[in-house]
Amino acid sequence: DSANPMLKPGAYLITKDGGQTIFLVDPKEKTYAEWDVQAMLGAAGAMMSGMGPVLKIEFTEPRVEKLLEEAGPAIAGLPTRHYRYRTSYTMKMKVLGMGNESSVVSEEDIWATDQLQDAALSVWLRSDPPRTGNEQLDKLIASGRGKVAGFPLKMVTASTSTNKKNKQTTTRTTMEVTELDTNANVPGSSFEIPAGYEKTEMMMPVQGGRP
Repeated sequence: DSANPMLKPGAYLITKDGGQTIFLVDPKEKTYAEWDVQAMLGAAGAMMSGMGPVLKIEFTEPRVEKLLEEAGPAIAGLPTRHYRYRTSYTMKMKVLGMGNESSVVSEEDIWATDQLQDAALSVWLRSDPPRTGNEQLDKLIASGRGKVAGFPLKMVTASTSTNKKNKQTTTRTTMEVTELDTNANVPGSSFEIPAGYEKTEMMMPVQGGRP
């Protein structure tokens, strides 16, 4: 159940090569598209670089602070370790010469397990972060890498943006694995795109605020 237009209810991801190639399948629309994070972020970077004087976005060097590390509760039947991080940076945006500056503070709680070794989990555990081609944005994305050891079973993020007029906007997101069966007997046909499904292109929604 998601409000994200890219992740509609009932949609699912499949891979047959350990996460090297991923497809997003939408059974309601009977469509599928290649899930290429590198291409999507590259498009975002190209858009930012190509807007010229119309749109200019700058990010300061992100500051990452580790606030907590402790034993966590079992989630989906697996032991976890609980981490808390705070990431701070400033975002400057100019649209047609009109400027706006906001300070952003994001606090993230992560519960991760080291008990999952499936090769396809590399989709979420890539050692090298994908790149947009925009140096400042790439540094911001890379600041979140290597924070925890293992696979995140739950993440809770609260991001607060404060502008020059001291007006604050807070966004909270939660991701949690609620069901996990490491011994499931999944038929090979589950990894095939159903016959008759139409291939589409992955479209990246344009959103404001924190990337």
